[in-house]
Amino acid sequence: MVKKYQEQVDLISEEVPDIRLLPMSKNDLAFIGKSIEEVQDWFKFYLPGNKYQFKRKMTAPKGTLVLFQFRGRLIASALLKKTVSYDEVNEFGYSGYYKFSKSSIFTFDPLDIKDVQKIWSGMKGFNQSHQTLDATQYPALKQLLAKRQLRFLKFKNDEDYQKSIEEITIKKAVVEDRPKELIEKGSQASKKMQWGRAPLTAKRAIVQADFKCEVDASHEFFVSSVTNENYVEAHHLIPLEFQPQFDNSLDVEANIVSLCAMCHKKIHHAPGSEKFQMVEILHEKRSERLKKCEIYIGREDLKMRY
Repeated sequence: MVKKYQEQVDLISEEVPDIRLLPMSKNDLAFIGKSIEEVQDWFKFYLPGNKYQFKRKMTAPKGTLVLFQFRGRLIASALLKKTVSYDEVNEFGYSGYYKFSKSSIFTFDPLDIKDVQKIWSGMKGFNQSHQTLDATQYPALKQLLAKRQLRFLKFKNDEDYQKSIEEITIKKAVVEDRPKELIEKGSQASKKMQWGRAPLTAKRAIVQADFKCEVDASHEFFVSSVTNENYVEAHHLIPLEFQPQFDNSLDVEANIVSLCAMCHKKIHHAPGSEKFQMVEILHEKRSERLKKCEIYIGREDLKMRY
């Protein structure tokens, strides 16, 4: 199980400046009478794109890994994007809010204090204080989480996915093309296999392409207000809808190409003859890399997927 989930844990973040434990009150308006499972659904369906209001401010730098504590368990995690204080306490007693990076939000099988003490042995217990944890133990935390059933949020649509990719900042893309095992993204109770898209994987592919359109590098239509780079989008060369036909994950850098917005629309909506020209160009660039990931597909077979 550790090996199976390790790659997903690595997608949380490559490194973090700080780790904080944030207690959630069961008396908070959003959580009154809620079970752990119901609050985890709140993380999945509500928190992405919304504010997390607080009564007592947690002072932490941007990028801090926040571990959420509820009913004596750690149940979720996310990377802090920004902290905003209100000019005055609002009618519900909140003094400000946190925003978290949407692509970093995930839940997992709850961790109790004994689990946490395997990493931070000096921790005496959970309480209602904002606890600061030794960030040098982040690799050990990732190892622990790799043993858990990780549940990442699902994106509402492609625009939501592309926006999450833009929000991720990485300095360089170090990519090793190798097979990646399939991972079920739903809960243990889920009967349907859901093929997830990890924004960090897509961002690595885009950075590796130097923010260029891989159909035609001269396609530079406008600069993104988020990245200050040429605007491009991530596209799975072998569409994820065909995942059941492959033994290894298609959500790997080798299968994600960087396209300008026009080429991305074109490869989805243009007549077959125009799509096929693009597919041929991209297949020639990626076929050897796909083989390293043990994903085998010929040019004509790929064209049939379009």
